[in-house]
Amino acid sequence: MRSLGLLLLTGTSLTLSAQLAPQQDAPLSAHLLEVNAQWAVRDALPSDAITATHFRDEAARIATHLRLVREHLLAHTPEGLSAEQLDARLELLDDLGSYAERGSFPQNHVLPYRNPVFIDPDHTACAVGQLMIESGNSALAERISAELNLGYVAEILSDERFRMPVADWANAHGFTADELAWIQPGYPPQTFWGDMGGGTDSTVQALLNDGMGNLYVAGLFTSAGGTAATAIARWDGSQYHAVGAGLDGQVHALEQFDGKLYAGGQFQNGLYDLAIWENNTWTYANVMLGNWALINDLHVFNGQLHAAGEASGFPGVVHSVMVLQGGTWNLVDQSFNGSILTLGEHDGDLVAGGDFTELGQFGGTPCAHVARLVNGSWEQLSNGLPDRVNALHDRNGTLLAGGLIFDGMNAGFGLALIAPSDTAWSLPAFSNGSLLGTGSMGVSAVTGFGEHNGEVYLCGNFNVFGPWWNSDGSQAALWIDATEDVAGIAWINGPGVAAVTSYNGQVVIGGEFQSANMTLCSNVASSDLIQGMLDRDAEPLRVTLSPVPVADVLTVRFAERPADGTRLTVVDASGRAVMEPVAARDVQLTLDVGSLPAGSYWLQATEAGRVQASGFVKH
Repeated sequence: MRSLGLLLLTGTSLTLSAQLAPQQDAPLSAHLLEVNAQWAVRDALPSDAITATHFRDEAARIATHLRLVREHLLAHTPEGLSAEQLDARLELLDDLGSYAERGSFPQNHVLPYRNPVFIDPDHTACAVGQLMIESGNSALAERISAELNLGYVAEILSDERFRMPVADWANAHGFTADELAWIQPGYPPQTFWGDMGGGTDSTVQALLNDGMGNLYVAGLFTSAGGTAATAIARWDGSQYHAVGAGLDGQVHALEQFDGKLYAGGQFQNGLYDLAIWENNTWTYANVMLGNWALINDLHVFNGQLHAAGEASGFPGVVHSVMVLQGGTWNLVDQSFNGSILTLGEHDGDLVAGGDFTELGQFGGTPCAHVARLVNGSWEQLSNGLPDRVNALHDRNGTLLAGGLIFDGMNAGFGLALIAPSDTAWSLPAFSNGSLLGTGSMGVSAVTGFGEHNGEVYLCGNFNVFGPWWNSDGSQAALWIDATEDVAGIAWINGPGVAAVTSYNGQVVIGGEFQSANMTLCSNVASSDLIQGMLDRDAEPLRVTLSPVPVADVLTVRFAERPADGTRLTVVDASGRAVMEPVAARDVQLTLDVGSLPAGSYWLQATEAGRVQASGFVKH
């Protein structure tokens, strides 16, 4: 039998710069490159490669990749194969065709970006792994899964443990290393995120779905999707449009009222705090009384438009809530001694939250960060909250409040709630062990809420340690009413998310960030939150990590004593193991991670085929 020289690839992962969702119309060549970057160095694209197409889901796209690779390999046999090698090759190519048609592929439960998975926890093998199994070499496939499950073919072949066994198997079955690398797909993370036409060139601070097919995006930017648009733009589902001449200033809040679009913020160097879009024209106005007026939030309550903000005057800065009545803005009761950042409602009353501690400009009546309007007068809502309130949201009568998590020295409440007729605020139960942790940069806090498909989402700057498999994330999270838990919806890279809303069946986030689940995004992104490939039911291990971020010693806690054979592996952002696997024999153990370079890592816990991967940050 003639031996085929196995060529080791120089690039272990030819990655693309952004994810392309399978449902998105794009040239077939772009979809194939998304599945396996080896298409870029293969002169094998079909004749219709430039034709725009889309796929039902990720499984259909991977199956198409495998079918096209198989067709090419059937038509192009390496020279010098013996009859025995050729027979083995053709038999495995038949198996590859059947594998593609079944459409059952591994799940990427570990990494927040597309990556190979040799065999997943449900024992579903990748294409190369399945070929090994079909050829009677399941032991080799299991060894690779145990030791280098996230490796590319080139990485596997460069590992001394697998170089000769894999080379011998490939030679015996008539395949080259290049062919195996081309066959091997990458598998996507839990959800796809789109960049919404390229996003904006600076921070997004407010989002508004007008219910008529338009999404308004506002903030500090000067262009959206390459279109000149100052501070505000309109997204129609496929492209951005300028909204008139734009706005001269920064927008903090958007609201629809009486057929008009209202933008609150600070405009024309502090001369105005409100802009009104009506009859395709912007008009500036003043709401807060004084100089350097600023609106932080707008809210419609009992059929009236309210604004929260501040302005400077002779006695100092005045923090007020104003209401639009008969075309005139009037003060609601009295001012506060600190910033009013958000408005909401609870038990039929208007609610204000912010950085105040007393009622009245110069204080007097204690009011800890949250107030309700009762019979026209402000009073503290229940027992108040211990620190600044950034956001309020009513959820079926229960009021949610978002605030400080950690500022580098002090811990805050982060997230609190008060049910109808309750007499005190409470912290979430986090019944299934979820947690809001500190973010990777700046002050960690919850800064906004929004709804999508009947569910509440929160946003800000934080890390999320979710209650089930693959539910960690950062900067945005799902609120789970029944158990008062939070679950991450993406790993978002950037200072934070400022706004979340729903549009055209997708959740939309806006803020200051560069990527979501490794899709390059510029400050705005959207997702239908459907998993890239449907997951199978699995009972999570429920592992929690602390402290996060960590400097030296990481504490690992299991909800119950792990089974014999449970092992912990620390991997870096590329999926490579950076520490020797550790056996877990008790409900709690510690790992010394002090020698690891600063950065993001994953702790992968494997127990009897179940896997949970939890992210942590090393300082």
